[in-house]
Amino acid sequence: MSDPVNPLTASPVVDRALPHFSGGTSLSHLCVYNWETPDGLHGGSPHLHTLSTEAYFITAGRGEVHTISAAGPAQDSLVPGALLWFSPGTVHRLATWRG
Repeated sequence: MSDPVNPLTASPVVDRALPHFSGGTSLSHLCVYNWETPDGLHGGSPHLHTLSTEAYFITAGRGEVHTISAAGPAQDSLVPGALLWFSPGTVHRLATWRG
């Protein structure tokens, strides 16, 4: 079976669909974490979701996400335009950069 082709351009169709969410899907506008944590950052507590995939699209502000998954620990910057996506079982925490 061959790959699908766009009939208007004769170019291959690239499937960039996001993975399916298990359970419900919601969209919200969030402002996160103005309070200081014991380690001096402004952020939430590390936690995980057993059944939910979670995604964030950053529209304003700056920060970072700390994750621990089967691939190991990671820290990634969150800046406007960033898309953050992680699967069930990923321990995660968002932190807001102050200033």
